[in-house]
Amino acid sequence: MSPPHIALIGKARSGKDTAASEFGRHAAYTRLAFADELKAALTRLNPLVHSCCCYEDYHLVDALEDHGGWEGAKALPEVRRLLQEYGQAIRDRDPDFWVRPVQAQVRQGTEWNLPCIVTDVRYANELTALRAEGAVVVRVERPGAGLAGQAGEHDSETELDGITPDHVLRNGGTVADLQASVRALIDKLGD
Repeated sequence: MSPPHIALIGKARSGKDTAASEFGRHAAYTRLAFADELKAALTRLNPLVHSCCCYEDYHLVDALEDHGGWEGAKALPEVRRLLQEYGQAIRDRDPDFWVRPVQAQVRQGTEWNLPCIVTDVRYANELTALRAEGAVVVRVERPGAGLAGQAGEHDSETELDGITPDHVLRNGGTVADLQASVRALIDKLGD
């Protein structure tokens, strides 16, 4: 029997991607993210992005190149805003639009006996869909994590605050400490 699928929840910059990498490295988890489809759609649209560091707007693809990809570009408030607002606009029309592709991939993982880890569970319907596929909910907590200002108040950052997870990974030390906590959880899930 393969390990259970995992739904990672937690604030932005709490260490979810670092934890997911460790799950992949030590238990062969396949990384999935709801935002992957959103990022692909925004890349195809290639909207103009305002940068506080430049005197003119430039296209999203250029921002991605200049900032080393999505992780670096998300530090630009405009890029974070685009992700939140475009993603929400689609959700307003179809709440499960971003859920269906990931849920299909998780089902495929079940059929192939390959565990999946979803790194960016931010909404109740995403969590419900993953729980329906047998996922274990793991919250990653880090002191001071989260976004500032209006971005931190967005539903994508607050909707799951009251959810009780199955497990908590506390990320209050070094990367090595978090990695050790992940390995301990992998052992616990295997029991």
